[in-house]
Amino acid sequence: MVKDPKLTHKIVNDYDVRGSVFMWSDFKDDAREKNRARQRRNEACSENRNRQLTSHRICPSPTISNESVTQKSTIMTYKNLFDKDEAEKAIARIEALTTASQPLWGKMSVSEMLAHCNVTYELVYTNKHPKPKGFQKFIIKLLAKRIVVGPKPYKKNLRTSPVFLITDERDFTVEKVRLVDHLQKTQKLGGAHFNNKESHAFGTLTESEWNILFSKHLDHHLRQFGV
Repeated sequence: MVKDPKLTHKIVNDYDVRGSVFMWSDFKDDAREKNRARQRRNEACSENRNRQLTSHRICPSPTISNESVTQKSTIMTYKNLFDKDEAEKAIARIEALTTASQPLWGKMSVSEMLAHCNVTYELVYTNKHPKPKGFQKFIIKLLAKRIVVGPKPYKKNLRTSPVFLITDERDFTVEKVRLVDHLQKTQKLGGAHFNNKESHAFGTLTESEWNILFSKHLDHHLRQFGV
């Protein structure tokens, strides 16, 4: 037992100093170990990430339906029906249809499909179908415009607007001739004629939007009948 107060004070002070040094040293060691552990975790995460990226590049892609591939590949690639060559190619597809043509999906006959496609042009060139007004027009623009003039292709068996429903018997030859005439008329008028032209229900449309409106709908139904 130390009896000298001065000596006792010295020992206590020495202990405090040494203890502080030991504690600081322990703290630094602990911090280093935590940093090393953090670095190991980061390296492991980086290695896993690189492995995943490599596996995505090397491994086969998951199975995707033909419909999904078609939809992705046709986004923003619709044929320009204001171009004469592209319009003639579309007309050739229409001419490939016969009265025996059957749909790959849906319930329309080939004659009904042609009449259905003619409605698109009736809305532009005739007053046969009353224009929607007020709240009805607002809802149509809000919900349907992006589907009709947007880049994504139509889904199969999508519900159609009542104005496009064909409920009576149609003559195949008459409807085919009408559709060809509509394509030729539209192509001759040209894209500049339609740019910023008022549509039946969607307000003014750009030349590009008009082309998508014509081209996407026609292509969808020609594909429906395998041409």
